[in-house]
Amino acid sequence: MKRDLMERLCIAGEYQKKAVRALCSEKMNGHLDVIEREVKMMFVELMADVMRECKTERKRESGPKAAEGENARKIEIL
Repeated sequence: MKRDLMERLCIAGEYQKKAVRALCSEKMNGHLDVIEREVKMMFVELMADVMRECKTERKRESGPKAAEGENARKIEIL
């Protein structure tokens, strides 16, 4: 059911895009194409930054824990 809903939402989005473009002139549609490409590139760059930040955050979280394990000594309590 979720897959069907997602497909319908994608189709509705395509119809919305076509409707907006039908209201605009050809010159304006050219501008919309450029804006669409720019927004897509911005989104890709944003996701790359988020993934990079997550990767460095994981290294920070796992780094000190691994170092603590290497420096630990066993102590006997009498």
